[in-house]
Formats: sequence, structure tokens, C-alpha cells
Amino acid sequence: MTGAGALVPSPAGHLPLTMRDRVLLPRFYTRFGPSGSTSQTNLVYGTVIRGEVDVDALRSAVGRVVEANPELRAFYSGPDQDPAKYCASPDVPFHFEDCRGDGAAFKAAVRAAIAHPFNLTDYPLIRVTLVRRAPARYVFILCAHHLAVDGWSIVMFLRAISRLYKVDRPASRPAVGMPDYLRDREAYLESDAAAADTARALAWLTPAIPALRPAQPTVFPSPEEVHRLVRLDRQAVRQACQALGLSVTEVHRVLFVLVQHALTGLDELGFSESHPNRPPEGLGLYGFLSDDHLVRVSIRPGDTVRDLVNAVNRGLDHAREYEGLPAATLLRRLYDGPPLPRFHFNPFGVGTNALRLGGLSIRHFKTMKAFALTDLTFVSLNADFAFIAMARPEVDGYDIDAVAACLRRALAMLADPMRPLSHGLLRSGWAA
Repeated sequence: MTGAGALVPSPAGHLPLTMRDRVLLPRFYTRFGPSGSTSQTNLVYGTVIRGEVDVDALRSAVGRVVEANPELRAFYSGPDQDPAKYCASPDVPFHFEDCRGDGAAFKAAVRAAIAHPFNLTDYPLIRVTLVRRAPARYVFILCAHHLAVDGWSIVMFLRAISRLYKVDRPASRPAVGMPDYLRDREAYLESDAAAADTARALAWLTPAIPALRPAQPTVFPSPEEVHRLVRLDRQAVRQACQALGLSVTEVHRVLFVLVQHALTGLDELGFSESHPNRPPEGLGLYGFLSDDHLVRVSIRPGDTVRDLVNAVNRGLDHAREYEGLPAATLLRRLYDGPPLPRFHFNPFGVGTNALRLGGLSIRHFKTMKAFALTDLTFVSLNADFAFIAMARPEVDGYDIDAVAACLRRALAMLADPMRPLSHGLLRSGWAA
């Protein structure tokens, strides 16, 4: 809302600023002006739904989730004010359009939902749109400002809607309040235990600095970003899962490490990986968002595919010992420059199967930028697809077509767990 109808927060409507809020809020205003927003800052999830949707039940589910979670009702102070975060009244951010028989109106409604303009000083910063294309055919669009949510928050939001669709019960309220969570987290970061954990983490990560350090800073969001939904051989993925005893996401992680190994030619590898960064009992919480593990993987002469799998698991287990430490803090201590790594793995997908509405057929489709801040971002989706994004058109001289080819050829390697690794073989065999 703007003008005479603008929101006027009361002291009781304040929410605590997260570390992420403090860092990103001024950057959004500096980059995008008084609104802190453009369509480029929208995080979007879209699905095609086949079957009859109970529109009122879906609206009710969205409303109950938003009412129960203050972070979903957040908005912020303006660019010329002290940073602050407020909570609005629980108006339901749900919009329905019936475009049966009007193809032009349908396309316009979907485009408008994807590019919905937000203003950081106004509620809502998250919006659900349902567009009816034909009888028993709909498009569902969840659009949010990227400061308000991230990919993991979208997953949790969609799961909550799914639990409440056609179910007459209130939404679960957060099991742990954000002020308590932030207080405990900040107390840990100021403690001797955090200092000792930081020293151990830095010693462990130091050999991976060449793999972690970006060659140049990246503007957010990058105007040069390129991305690709890469179709994988489902049978090959399933065979790799069986041969290596891994889940699909774990296979994707190994593929990602192989691609990094091929592109860089390094044996000491390093990357960030998203994790929820919230208390296990707080699955209804929003606004904590995800943080990143920093993972180091060492490849030794003579290592096989099986050895690599073990090295990746060891690296991830070690990284989890330091998950209370912000990745940006560690990266600032490791090297000068932007506190971002070159390579990033996202195991969450983007809510690919998170929305479930009874027996309706729901097919996710990709609508958004990845907001890639790294040379290569890999998003694990399912046995059929992976999503890759690059902040610039090339990584070490390889464009996105070459990277996609790397990924597919790496998958073929996983069929033989005892196959030896060689970055020379990888690079000449399938990265060129």
C-alpha cells in the first residue's frame, strides 16, 4: 500500500532483523531505488495443476499459514530510515483469476503474477496467484521478494499449504520464537566456543582457498546470469543410486564435485551448500532462511569413484560440525574480497514436489532466475532434471553448454564405482 493507505506500524508490530536483513536491506535500496525491488528480485515458483481446485479451501490454507507466521507478514523501513522490520495484519495475499476461454487474458495474468511489483516498505512481500485456464486446469504462482524468503522458505510454505488444504484446523505456530532463536545464535557467535570452532574450521578449509576464492566480484542479481534445466538419463541416475548406495540428491552432489574437479583441474575442492539453519523443532518458522555449509573435498592420486563418494561424505560431515558459523564470516577470514565461494550446491530443489493438493496432478515448471552469485550454482531437483546457473557466461573458459555436457558425461562415470579419477582425463574427455 502507498499514499493515504500506507501501513503505519505500531511498536507492537516490530520484528527482529536477522543478520541477512541487516546486510541485504541497504543493498536492495542502493541497487533498486526507493522500492528496493524490481521483477529481477522476485523469487517465483510455478505449477500447472490438472483437476478441480477448491479455490476457497486454497485461499483459506494460505491465509492460515500467513496468519500463524509473522515473518510472512513482514515489511521494512524505507531507505532513508534506520533499518527496521515490521509485521502487518494478516490480510490474505491470495489472488484468483478465471480466464476460461480467453487465452490472451490467461497469458497476461501469468506474466503479471510472475513479475508482480513489490515494495519493501509495503505488505505483502509474498503473493499467491491461481489462474484458471480451462475447466480442471490451473496455474499456481507463488511470487515473493527475495529478501522475504529463500528457496527453503518456499518449500516450507508450500508444505504448510498442502497440509491445510481442505483440512479445517489452524496452522501450526512457530515452535521457537525468532527473538529467542536470534538471541541464542548471537550469544553463541560471541562465545569462546564459537572462536574455537572458527579456528578449527579455518584450518580445515585453508587448503581449499584456490577452489573457493572467486576470480571477480558478482553484482546481485547478475545481469549476465545464464541458467539451464538439464535433462538427465533417469535410468543412469537410478543405476548410480543403486551402485553407490546414494539418494538422488547425493548422486547430484557427487556429479557437482566431478564437474568442479574437471573445470578447475584442482584436487583440493571447496564449495558452499545450503542448509536450513533453524532448530529441528521449528519447521513452521519463516525468516531464518538458509545458511551455507562450507565443504572441502580432497581427491588423492589413484582415487576411484567410490573414494570420491567417501571423500564427499567426509567433507560434508566435517562441514556440519561448523554449521552454526555463518559462511560469510569464514570466507572473510580465508581471503580478501567478496565473502562468496566460486561453487554452490543447493540440495533443496525449489519445492519441486512440495505442493500437494489431494489427488490433483501438479507439474512444476521453472519461471525464475536463480540469483546466481557464484561461478556455478547446481540445484538438485530429481532423477530427471538438475538446474545449473552461472553468474557469467563462462566458467574457466567453458560456457553453459559445455558444463551441461560435463554433467551428463560425469553421470556415465558413476556406473562403475571402481573407475579411477583423473582431472586430466575428465577435462580432456568431457569438459572440452
